[in-house]
Amino acid sequence: MSVSGVRTAYGHQEVADVEQATGRKPREWRATSPDNPPGDGAA
Repeated sequence: MSVSGVRTAYGHQEVADVEQATGRKPREWRATSPDNPPGDGAA
């Protein structure tokens, strides 16, 4: 959480869940997340 209390980082599964719920593609990934460590094709 940030100081304001708003989350600024989400895991790939959370993004996929929102993508499915909204029908919209996410923006490009700019960093890796704990559920997608470096070395497996992540940006």
